[in-house]
Amino acid sequence: MKLRNSGFRFYWIADMRDEMSKSPFISSNYAMRLKLHERKIVCRADLVRLFRNLF
Repeated sequence: MKLRNSGFRFYWIADMRDEMSKSPFISSNYAMRLKLHERKIVCRADLVRLFRNLF
């Protein structure tokens, strides 16, 4: 985000296939903090890649 805010122009693709905030191995407090950062990244990205397991 710092590069983009500094004026550099590039396309930003956020890969959200494996969200860290949904890991069962981290505390709920840390997961909430991660979720806030993930939301910032998704909102500022040019393209968001998602994967949902349908099975």
